[in-house]
Order: sequence, then C-alpha cells, then structure tokens
Amino acid sequence: MKLKQPSSAGEGVNGFGGGAAQNGDASSVDMVIDGHEVSQRRFNTRDEELVRLMVQSLQDLGLRESAETLQRESGHQLESPTVSKFRRGVLTGDWEAVEHLLPTMDVSPKSLQVVKFLIREQKYKELLERQDTKRALAVLRQELTPLSTNPHNLHQLTSYLMCTSVDELKRTADWDGAAGGSRDRLLLELQKHISSAVMIPERRLESLVDQALQVQKSGCLYHNTIEDDRISLFTDHSCDSVDKHIYLWNLDGDVLHKWSGVRVMDLAVSKDGQFLIAISERKIRMFDLESKNEVAVMPEMDSITSVKIADDCRYALVNLSIQASAQANIQCAQEIHLWDLQERRLVRNYVGQKQGRFVIRSCFGGVAQNFVLSGSEGM
Repeated sequence: MKLKQPSSAGEGVNGFGGGAAQNGDASSVDMVIDGHEVSQRRFNTRDEELVRLMVQSLQDLGLRESAETLQRESGHQLESPTVSKFRRGVLTGDWEAVEHLLPTMDVSPKSLQVVKFLIREQKYKELLERQDTKRALAVLRQELTPLSTNPHNLHQLTSYLMCTSVDELKRTADWDGAAGGSRDRLLLELQKHISSAVMIPERRLESLVDQALQVQKSGCLYHNTIEDDRISLFTDHSCDSVDKHIYLWNLDGDVLHKWSGVRVMDLAVSKDGQFLIAISERKIRMFDLESKNEVAVMPEMDSITSVKIADDCRYALVNLSIQASAQANIQCAQEIHLWDLQERRLVRNYVGQKQGRFVIRSCFGGVAQNFVLSGSEGM
C-alpha cells in the first residue's frame, strides 16, 4: 500500500470514518491509498450527512460505481458495516443474524418489543410459506406470544396455521410472500424505530427536495400547476406575477399568449370562444382570441367591479361603483351598465342596487336572458 501525506483527521460521526472537524474546518490534505486519491478535507457534521445522502441518492439512481467513488474519495460510508449486515439480513431472511445485530441498531427501549415482534412475525409467515408448520408453531408459541400485547393480532396469526395452501395463506394474511415485497416493507417499517443517524430513511435526499419544493409552492402567490417535474431545481421557484398581465392557457397547462400592461379587475370569455372581455379600472377592453389583438376599448364613467357576457355574445353587463367625493358629502351611487359589444356603445343604465363593502356580480336571467339580475347590500 502506497501512502502519501498521512491523514491527521480523527474518527467521524456515528463511527463512520472520515474525520469530522470540530469547528467546521474545511481545510484539506490529499493522500493516495493504493493508487486512489482520497480527499482528507475536514468535514463537519453537515458535510458528512450531505455526502451520505448523495451516496444514497446515487445508489437509488443505479449509479453504484459513482457512489463507491464518492465514498472512497470522501472517506465517508453510507452506513456502517453493521448496518449493512442488518439490512442484508432483513432482505435475505437471515433472521438469526438480524436479531443478533438488533442491539447495535440504536432502537429505543420503548420500540424494541415492537421491532422484535415485526421481525418474528415475518419469520413466522415465511416458515408457513415453506410449509414448515412445526417450526412456525414453535415461533408462534415461544417467540411471538411473549411479545404480543394485542390478543386479536395473536389470534389472527394463529388462524394462519389453518390455511391449507400457500395461496390461501397469502390471501388470508394479505401478504405477498418472501419473494414479493414483504421484506422490503418490513425494512421500511423497522427504519421507523431506528435512529436516522444510523440507518438513513429511504430516498432521503429526494424527500428533502420534495419538501423544499412544497414550501416554495406554498409561498408562491401565483402557482397554479400540479406538475412538479416542470419546476427546476436550479433556481428557487417563483411563478411570474400576474399583475398587469392576462394569460391564455390551454387545458394541458401551456401558456398560449400573454397580454401585458393591463391591470385586470375581472374578465370573461364569450360563449362562442371568439373574444375576451377584460375590465381595467374605467375601461372595458375587448381582445380577439384568434388574432390575439385588442380590438376595442370602451371607456366607462367610473371604476368597474365585474363583467358578465350574455349567451348571445352581443351584450355585456358591467357593475360600476361610482366613488363620490367625501368632502362634498355626496352619497356613493352604484349602477349597472348594459353594453352592445357589436356596436361598442352603452345601451342602458340600471340603478337601485347598493354595492359598498362587497363585489356584486350581476347576470342575465330568464329563458331568453331578457332579465337583469343583481344582488344588493342591505336589502
């Protein structure tokens, strides 16, 4: 073995090699062992945890050679040899080795009985699957019964002895056998009771990324998609502000067009899909949805709060909230205006309703839509 510039680092956190620094010292000394350059950067606890998460993620992606290289170069292993033996024992059904290693897995005393029961329950079912009834009965009596605190659960396990075939056992126990996914599920269940510093939860880095995305989405005022794969990990997520913009989307979630410079209070699309009406302060703006051009601007006398297009696509109702002067002691008045969209002219005014604290949305009513309906405050 060739050695150049020996390391002065100590043992890492949780018994993993690599030498964690006391105060986050990031100085490094290179050394070569058996022809491989090994980084002797002094890792702090966060650095070591990050390396281990990257190793796990690389393995999950099937990049095992890269994972091995990272472990070798950093001097940090994903998990200790003992944990690897425990994991391998669960996945291969070596229950004797699993129970032998259990005291080293940092299981809390309160969870130890539960963990033992889960392991022995899997062992019991696998013996029944192999039709080794005699040994299965011994496990039930001598290993499971002393640990059971749930008589119903123990009775259910006992009933499996009555199954006349493996298929009946799997069906009754809702269990897919040793060759299925039962051992993987058992390992996941056991990990809930084992310190995460000893055995890192499955896909932990991916889980942290998902959590970060959820936090960013929850803080994004304009987020409106459920497809996380469209969100880049390279930058903090933030949807563009919709202030002074109108976006036209299709049902696949794609933006077809954007109109800029329009501060919108309300909008509506005609029933025939030919045009869009947007109200912007004191203006009624009309956009052709085929050409995407603004084809008309109709001025109003005061602030508009809502718009409704008739089914015949010719007329539109807009609610106005006419702001009076407080100094002149003039009471505020509200009106509903009926516009002819083809001739671009005001046809009729409707008065009488009150709109102060809330937005009142008027609409057309009747079979032929020859009525105007509106709510009113204080009525």
